[in-house]
Amino acid sequence: MYQSLYRKWRPQTFADVMGQEHVADTLRKQAASGRLSHAYIFTGTRGTGKTTCARLLVKAANCLDLRDGDPCNECDACLAINREEAVDFVEIDAASNNGVDNVRDIKEQALYTPVYLKKRAYIIDEVHMLSGGAFNALLKILEEPPEHVLFILATTEAQKVPATILSRCQRFDFRRIPEEDIIATLERVAAAEGADAAPGCLGVVASLADGALRNALTSLELIIAHAGGRRVDAELIDQALGLSGSRYLFKLYSRCVEGDVNGALEAFEQAFDAGADLSALADEMYTMTRDLLMARFQGKNAHLKGHGYGHDTQAIAGLAVSAGASRLVFYARALEQMINKAALKGLRKAEFEMLIIQLALPEAADGNEALLARVETLETELMMIKARAAAPDARKRKTQGIGHVENAEIKEVAPATEEEIPTASVDEVPPVSIQTATEQTEEEINKKNEAVETADLSVDKLRSALEAKVPRSVKPFLFSVDIEQNKTEILFKCADEICISLLDSEDFLTMAAREAEALCGGHFTARCVLERPAETDDRLAELEEF
Repeated sequence: MYQSLYRKWRPQTFADVMGQEHVADTLRKQAASGRLSHAYIFTGTRGTGKTTCARLLVKAANCLDLRDGDPCNECDACLAINREEAVDFVEIDAASNNGVDNVRDIKEQALYTPVYLKKRAYIIDEVHMLSGGAFNALLKILEEPPEHVLFILATTEAQKVPATILSRCQRFDFRRIPEEDIIATLERVAAAEGADAAPGCLGVVASLADGALRNALTSLELIIAHAGGRRVDAELIDQALGLSGSRYLFKLYSRCVEGDVNGALEAFEQAFDAGADLSALADEMYTMTRDLLMARFQGKNAHLKGHGYGHDTQAIAGLAVSAGASRLVFYARALEQMINKAALKGLRKAEFEMLIIQLALPEAADGNEALLARVETLETELMMIKARAAAPDARKRKTQGIGHVENAEIKEVAPATEEEIPTASVDEVPPVSIQTATEQTEEEINKKNEAVETADLSVDKLRSALEAKVPRSVKPFLFSVDIEQNKTEILFKCADEICISLLDSEDFLTMAAREAEALCGGHFTARCVLERPAETDDRLAELEEF
C-alpha cells in the first residue's frame, strides 16, 4: 500500500534523526546502558521528530539485538513495532481520548505483564489535551509504575501540562530543524523518488516548512504529484503550493510602499491570475514585512525568511529604507488581521484588494499605526527636500566669467604711498594698440566661456543619465551625482549608509563608468561616498528615533 513520504522516510535509527542530535544521542546512550526511565515527555513544535524519537525509544527498549543503543530493525520485536502489530505497544491521541475513562483503561492494561515485548509501551500524543480528571488518574501510575511499563508523553504546549506530571518525567525539548538539514533531506528523498529537481529550488520548500521536516516532506509529496514527471523548478513549486512567486510578491510590495495604488492592484491581479492562494499571499507579505524590519534594524546580519528574494539583500535593504519603520509596523498589523480573518472564514478577492489599497494609502486607514506611517512618510519627504535644497549644486556653477569663487575672504589693503609707486618713462613703455588688445581679450574670454558651457552641458547630460540608472527606492537618499577629477571620476554622494551599500557594487559602478564613456568618451571611474549637509544630520537622527 502507498505510504506518505513522511511515513515512508521516517528515521529507523537514532543516527538518522535530523536536527535533534542532543535528544537522539542521550536516548541512544540510555538504551545502550540499560538505564531507561519509566516516563518521558517530549515537547516542541510540530513536525520536529517527537513521535519518531518516541517510536525509536520503544524499539530500543524492546530490541532483541541492540546495536550500540540503536534498534536493529531486524528482530521480531522491531519488525512487529514497525508493522504496528505489537499488542504491547499502544499509541493514542489525547485530543480524541482525553477523558478519565480512557486513562483508567490504560492503567488497567498496564498492570498486566507484556505478552510479546519486554515492556508495555504507551505513547500519548498531544498529552496537554487531557482533562483535569484524566491528568489526576494518570498521576498515580506515573508515581508508582510497574517495572515493565514505559510511558512517553508528547506535546506541543508543555506549559499546559501540570507540574506534577512534568516532575515525574524526563523532559526533552525538540528544536526547529535547520533549513540546511531540511534541504539536504528533501534533495535525498526527491532523488530516491525519481524527481528531477533543479538545483536550489527546494530551498523554497524548506523555508516554508518553518523548521518542521514533516511539513517539508508533505509539500514535496504534493510537488512531485503536481510535476507528473516534469522537472521540478521554482515556477512549478509556486504553482503546486499556490504561492505568488517572488516576481509578483516583490512588485506588489514595492508598489504598496511607493503609494502606487494602480501598480499594486495590477501586480495583485497578475499574482491572482497565476493561481496564488490569497491566504498564502497574505502569509508571504507578512513574512516579507518581518524581513524588511529585520533588514532595517539588523542590516547585513539579518536572517531573511522569505523565499525567492532572500538572495537579493540589496533590494530588500533599499525597500526597508524607503518604507520606514512605522509604515512597516502598520503593514504588520493590517496583514495580521487579514491572516486571522482568513483562518476563520477564508478570504475573498475584494477583501484583499481593499487591503492593498489600505497598504498603499495609509492616509485612508484608521488607527495609531496608520497615523504614524503617514507622519513618517511626510517627515522623510520633508527631510529630503531640505537636504537637496541645501546641497551644493554644481550645475549652478555656469559661466560667471572664467571661474567662480565661493566664500572668498576679503582683506582691506592700505593705499600705497608716493615713494612706493614705481615710475617709468614714456620710452620704456612698448607701443601697444589698445583696440587690438581689447578685441583679443574678449575673443579669448568668449572661447573659454563656450568651452565651459559645452563641458557643463556634457556633465549635466551625463549626470541625468546616471541618475536615471539609480534604483527608484534609493533615489530619495541619493545626495547628488558629481563628476570630479577633471571630469573623469563619478561620485555618487549618498545621505545614508544603506544607500551606499545598495550602490557600492562592482556591477553598478562598472555600468556607470561605461555609461559615462559612451556619452563623453575617455576613461571614467566611479565610487560611492557618504556626504550630506551638516544641518540634516540632526534631522536624520530624529527621524530614526521616531
